[in-house]
Amino acid sequence: MGYLATILKRVTPSSNNFVEGENPKIVALKKNDPWGIMMTITAMFVVFMALLTLFIAFKFTGKTAKWLTKRKAIESGKTLAGDEDHELSGEVLAAISAAIHDMSQDMHDVESTILTIDEVKRNYSPWSSKIYSLRQLPK
Repeated sequence: MGYLATILKRVTPSSNNFVEGENPKIVALKKNDPWGIMMTITAMFVVFMALLTLFIAFKFTGKTAKWLTKRKAIESGKTLAGDEDHELSGEVLAAISAAIHDMSQDMHDVESTILTIDEVKRNYSPWSSKIYSLRQLPK
């Protein structure tokens, strides 16, 4: 049975990418983590922490903006939309739904089929002609 992966002597085959000397940090990493599991976990941890930090920052910014808007409205004496809790009665909801239904039925009424076509005559003007705006290449 063949191997799934092979370890190459060079990073890029058929190229001269020999590095003289060894980096002690890379040697220690290869010795302590030959499969790269800790490096993978560390990278994933950094990415998820960055995403969590961004989430918290955006959430805090949104809440702060809402709080500042509400405070400014209270200071000016205005009421914000959505502050009052209104309950719509059944009669009002029935009237709204009947009006919406009636409007949707009116969309398909019979329209007049008379078309008026007026002929518009325009004099020729070279100012709008594309012939004069195109460049001709010399021969």
